[in-house]
Amino acid sequence: AEKNLVLNPSVSAEISQYRPFFVIGEVTKPGQYAFAPGMNVLTAL
Repeated sequence: AEKNLVLNPSVSAEISQYRPFFVIGEVTKPGQYAFAPGMNVLTAL
């Protein structure tokens, strides 16, 4: 076995920039929208 391995590593990552998303189809306001953390499909519409 390797003696220099970390047995329980912990990793943290953060998204610095979100990409926009598009709403299309039979909706009142189609188009491009900015994504916000915590947003889901219902809040986007």
